[in-house]
Amino acid sequence: MSNAVEIRSFPYPFKAGFAFCNDLDGFSSFGEMKALHDVLNGARETVCGPGLGMEVGNSFHFYSVHPEQDDTFAYFDTLGGRLSSYAAPIREGIAAGLLDTMHTWGNYSQRGGFFREQAEKALEELEKRNLNVP
Repeated sequence: MSNAVEIRSFPYPFKAGFAFCNDLDGFSSFGEMKALHDVLNGARETVCGPGLGMEVGNSFHFYSVHPEQDDTFAYFDTLGGRLSSYAAPIREGIAAGLLDTMHTWGNYSQRGGFFREQAEKALEELEKRNLNVP
């Protein structure tokens, strides 16, 4: 019998982990975000039945490269940094702790073009509004 001590990868009795993050493309209001958050994360009765009680993060993009073509939940609707119609619900979601993950700096799936200046502008916007994405 060995007296060796070892560190487990996961606390007993677990053998694995799972991370689940919700991509909110197509959402347009804080109310929609909150309703889905309550279904996935809550334990109370919701419009879809009892909440699932999971710990689910919610994500957003800062930039939409092609806002005329998609429903990307992005803070800016151009690479130039014009506020999108989602900017206010995104700010509200961050402040409420519902938006806790940045999906990526932008949805560059059809056109590239990410530059450091875009990240700087996005971070300046968060700082100006006293918001934090953990």
